[in-house]
Amino acid sequence: MNAETKQRFFEIVFKDEETAKAYLSMKPEEVSSEMKKKGIDCTADEIKSIGDNLIKKAEAVKNGELSEDELLDVAGGNRNTLIGGIAIGVMIGLVIYVW
Repeated sequence: MNAETKQRFFEIVFKDEETAKAYLSMKPEEVSSEMKKKGIDCTADEIKSIGDNLIKKAEAVKNGELSEDELLDVAGGNRNTLIGGIAIGVMIGLVIYVW
């Protein structure tokens, strides 16, 4: 999944807390199917990889082991992208909360 597609993925999944919780409770195959309906072609393996990466990054944030640049990289965002910052905040909070 390229950076632009990943950005769109995070914008959809972490649109708000309710949406994020719904996606985080789905199996990778279900998320992949839902993403395809929204025009994002991704496999269940890619979704699982993203989920595994989010868990690792959330644990690193929780333990204070993740730099700001690494945190921005999680969502494919950059310093000039407001949605990237919002997605990161929601994402980390929900990953820690749900998983």
